[in-house]
Amino acid sequence: MAKPRVFISSTFFDLRQVRADLERFIKDLGYDCVRNETGGIPYGKDQKLEEYCYKEISEIDILVGIVGGRFGTEAERGDYSITQIEIKTAIEQSKQVYIFIEKNVLAEYETYLINKDNDAVKYRFVEDKRIYQFIEEIYLLPKNNIVQPFETALEITYFLREQWAGLFRDLLYQETRKAQYENISLKVNELTEVAATLQIYLENVLTNVGKEKNETENLITSQKKRLESAILTQRVKELPYIDHLISSHEIKINTIIDLLHSTNTYLDFMSGVEQNIIDPPIGCIRDIDAFEEVNKARKILSLLEYELNDEVEKELDNSPFSKKIISKKRTRK
Repeated sequence: MAKPRVFISSTFFDLRQVRADLERFIKDLGYDCVRNETGGIPYGKDQKLEEYCYKEISEIDILVGIVGGRFGTEAERGDYSITQIEIKTAIEQSKQVYIFIEKNVLAEYETYLINKDNDAVKYRFVEDKRIYQFIEEIYLLPKNNIVQPFETALEITYFLREQWAGLFRDLLYQETRKAQYENISLKVNELTEVAATLQIYLENVLTNVGKEKNETENLITSQKKRLESAILTQRVKELPYIDHLISSHEIKINTIIDLLHSTNTYLDFMSGVEQNIIDPPIGCIRDIDAFEEVNKARKILSLLEYELNDEVEKELDNSPFSKKIISKKRTRK
């Protein structure tokens, strides 16, 4: 049976005990642990040794990156360390990535942000300023990857145990939902065929009864519009974020559809939604993913997408739920 493969990426000499403790934890869970010092990476003779580390990333499921105060061995690729390139490679390949940063390093990172343009500043907890530059790069990625401070390996293992238990529960839930959706899909297909047959029958009957022709045509047209509207509403409802608003916050789909039609900006839509939530969580839709999902709904309804202007960017960037990706200006037609 295939097991999840977990790659541990960090500098070695300063974090060797953390790496060993993590390997023990991973193996106790029944997973495969990949780390360089135990022969988990097969090396060949045709490329530089570090390239085989990067190549191995494509064969793993999860990468656990640990950032401490040492920069480590400089990579052949760009102005990075080998550990940093391993983490970047995993992110580029859309692997599940967990990044843990020593608490002292992460605390001093705020000092770096204030003084990053001052080359004269010396830092206490890192040997190379490029460590902070890499952390900044991680925070600015377009997709959030989990970044967690730590002092001991025990804190890392506790966090991972909780996270992986949650992932397993989500998998079981998705499998259950998948079976339900397949059953519903079969019924929907059957109902669609029945509806199509009834529509043809109804049109033929109505066109042959003794009613005025205009009245018959108007009835057929209105029923077609009603059916088309119902189909579009269902498509909007199936969007994950819209479904979240309906199922988690008990907002009616008709309310959402009305807001999509009646508002001209995302901030207006957002305010309208939050007014319909009882005790809304802070920034419940102040998130770039929510913005994009709402624009998908607008597109389904043949409406112009909301503009991602400076005001919206500021709102998203100031949200505690922000993905921190509004560092680059994004334009929308």
